[in-house]
Amino acid sequence: LPWRGDAPPWSGAQQQDAQEAIAAKPTAGEATSAAINRKSSDVADITPGAFPRSAYGTWVSEVMLQQTQVDRVVGFWVRWMRKFPTVHVLAEAPPDEVNAAWAGLGYYGRCRRLQEGAAYVVAEYDGNVPSELEQLRKIPGIGPYTAGAIASIAFSRPASAVDGNVIRVISRLRALPGHSASPALLKAVTALADELLDPEDPGAWNQALMELGATVCTPRAPSCASCPVRDFCGAAALVQCGKLESVMAYPEKAPKAALAQHRIAVAIVEDAAGRVLLLRRPLTGLLAGQWEFPSVTLADDAEDATAALCALLQDAAPELTEKIELTVLDESVVHVMSGKRHEMRLLRTRLPREVHQDVPPVSDMAVNVDSDGLRTASADGRERRWVTEAESQTLGITSGVRKVMAAARISERSSVRKQASRKRNGK
Repeated sequence: LPWRGDAPPWSGAQQQDAQEAIAAKPTAGEATSAAINRKSSDVADITPGAFPRSAYGTWVSEVMLQQTQVDRVVGFWVRWMRKFPTVHVLAEAPPDEVNAAWAGLGYYGRCRRLQEGAAYVVAEYDGNVPSELEQLRKIPGIGPYTAGAIASIAFSRPASAVDGNVIRVISRLRALPGHSASPALLKAVTALADELLDPEDPGAWNQALMELGATVCTPRAPSCASCPVRDFCGAAALVQCGKLESVMAYPEKAPKAALAQHRIAVAIVEDAAGRVLLLRRPLTGLLAGQWEFPSVTLADDAEDATAALCALLQDAAPELTEKIELTVLDESVVHVMSGKRHEMRLLRTRLPREVHQDVPPVSDMAVNVDSDGLRTASADGRERRWVTEAESQTLGITSGVRKVMAAARISERSSVRKQASRKRNGK
């Protein structure tokens, strides 16, 4: 793996990047080829030693690996380290540029906190990542797990690093009661992780334990027959004597809360030059600072989505002087995020003119935000941009926005086919 200082090739990276480039579906064949070549070269044309192990590189990898599989992270990490090779470079980079480099990894709060942490390290330690556990824990965005991982892997400090993989391994090893999100189980596992830690090489030990959970002691299909610690496993012993059906009984499954349902109306406003209007979300709350289509949360089925969106557009984009007529699209989007199911009703309008590109961003970013982190219909003070779909990619748009764009393309193609069919039939 690159963050360990290993020489390329790295597992899964080139194939994953090629798939991502193909999935982007540019309009021209040359663009597809160029995208594949560019992204593949990020991981293929790298000389051994290009990424020596560093505390900063470890920090970035550990943040990326939260909620994301290793094979997917490799390509992102390589591109990130080429673009932001030091803490100083990351701290001074424009937030939109940082956000664009993160696009595709999801959980965008990680990206924002990583840059905030970099700014803190520059201010407090002149850009040098500290080696002591307590100092690391004071950095914005770094919790107990990440602090332990950096301290042990980058500085060989005797600190445990307890993530979901380690919780699963140790809870099965000692047959510990409690569900995976239980504070009591986390406390018990952390104490055992500290006790089991190899003081001679804590970094290798922590990585081995995490690797064991990721590849052998997995959540749904554990490979007990090939497990190197099977003879010491409490859960395996209970299975062997018939007291337990499977080691997967540990840890217990956390109770799942029902998904909260949100109905949202989304406006796709396109000018004559093919640019669409995007608004920046508030700097606090859900998807803080991300770009999105103008949208409103609907209270119920009866609420008039058109009226609510027109009121929003009046506030958000005063350059829209004409009457806005929105058409409801056949396509809709469902997007699950942060324990919420967002059902998006899409409405579209095309302006007969080109909107002037140099719309000044609003300096006052204060907005009304409800208790759920979703902004209200009032959009006073929100920064806005008119961008083509290609330009929107440089902003690091979220997967939800990508879904809306894809649905709009499908709706457009469907509309063209229907018009062609009517012409053929003489209607």
